[in-house]
Amino acid sequence: MRPLEDELRDVFTQSWRPEDEEAVSWKDDITAYAPLNVPLQGHVIRQLAGRELQVLPLLRQDKDEVWTYTQSRWLVYVLGQFDGGVLALQRLASDEGGPYCNGRDEDAAHLLAARNDRQHFPFFRSLVLNRRISSTVQKIALQALVNANDTDSIKALQTLSWWSDDIPLARVRLGDMTALRPLIQSRTSDKAHQAIAALEERLGGLTPLLNELISVNPEALQEPNADPMEQLAHLALHDPMVEVQAWAIRQLATRARQRFSGLVPALLQHRAWQTLTALSDVLASIQPPPAEELNAILKARERPRSMRLWAALTLLRANLQPDLSDLEDVRIALPPEVPQDARDAIVHYWVRVREGVEAGTDVRWLIEGYTFGWDWPDVTEEHEAVVAAIQREGLTTTAPVEAGVWHQQGSGNYVILEVEGQPVWISEIARFVWTSHPQAATWAALRPRLEQALAPIGWKVLSEEAAGVVFPGLNVYYFARRTSQPLRNLLFYWQD
Repeated sequence: MRPLEDELRDVFTQSWRPEDEEAVSWKDDITAYAPLNVPLQGHVIRQLAGRELQVLPLLRQDKDEVWTYTQSRWLVYVLGQFDGGVLALQRLASDEGGPYCNGRDEDAAHLLAARNDRQHFPFFRSLVLNRRISSTVQKIALQALVNANDTDSIKALQTLSWWSDDIPLARVRLGDMTALRPLIQSRTSDKAHQAIAALEERLGGLTPLLNELISVNPEALQEPNADPMEQLAHLALHDPMVEVQAWAIRQLATRARQRFSGLVPALLQHRAWQTLTALSDVLASIQPPPAEELNAILKARERPRSMRLWAALTLLRANLQPDLSDLEDVRIALPPEVPQDARDAIVHYWVRVREGVEAGTDVRWLIEGYTFGWDWPDVTEEHEAVVAAIQREGLTTTAPVEAGVWHQQGSGNYVILEVEGQPVWISEIARFVWTSHPQAATWAALRPRLEQALAPIGWKVLSEEAAGVVFPGLNVYYFARRTSQPLRNLLFYWQD
């Protein structure tokens, strides 16, 4: 008998039509090959009978030049059209005997899943548990088990702690209530919400879900037999996981708006900064937003000042404009040496653009940041004009490079060039320049010439008095520390 490779070459030479190559896009699913040269499919199925495994070496990467991309995928499709090809598909999907041409393992997994045969479920479980194969094949296998409602797979899935958050989603869809908390922690997508809703329906109501979640911290629930809305309120206020708190808040807002409204002040009394900012985000995302409740807190002078400030921030995050006139000292004072445009740029950048403030940041900085819109001048478009202005002054320069390139690691928010041999920094967030060596004699001589060159185009050299001013309570990460930083580090920021 002739080698199978030679036989298939002859078949493709004689019966593969030019239009077959163009009939299917590389983006199409493997099932799109169903109508492709049906007569030839029947012929090749008969040809492969009893020799299915001999096809596998022909699909390896080292055979990539033998077949066209379409022919290679077509051969995999043909294997899926008769029972004798199942073992070959399984070896393809698990990459046994590979490496195979890119994507053939996924095609094989799709074809096996389409059979919806319970006999294949143990094999799909082995794929999900196999760390060596591609994550795409694992997801195809996982989806096949979920679509078939294979509850026998729950125990196997419970052993996985290293995989993606698709695992808790799958477990919940299969009815595994112990995965509810991990799913809430890992997902806020529509798929997660749908899975949780389906689990609620499957279990006959919300109570089993709440009992599962409360079991982590039952002693904080004053009434053991509390109604579901009281249990939700308990989770919203006391659960140790902020994601569960957020889920409970959204549930209350949807199911019991009045109960939710009464809870808003207590939610803004949390002491932990991370919890407060997370809950503020949740409250701002609720539709319709709790504007009446938040404004009532803001206007109540008897309320703690911190609570009123967080209420103001939450209104701003919800794109509502609070009346801040009753709040004293809502704007943090800085020395007059700090230019207003530098302050505005720093607050806008760190609070809105980078979202890089760290825990413990004074909420007033967040409020100030949210008073800015998203429209902000892109000063990087002016860098070329800055360099040209410096050169017109008769100063020699090198080409500017990114801070990370200059330091040969990391990244920053400024570029660096040498002017008369002196490193000069050009900010990417505001119209200011600075240097790494402000005490150098060369800088003292260069500074007035830079000021003269830049003034006509609206750029400035940062003053030494302003450069050292610390923005109190604006905490950012800076070389393993999360603390307030001076203006120069905020306007010219680099991390390795």
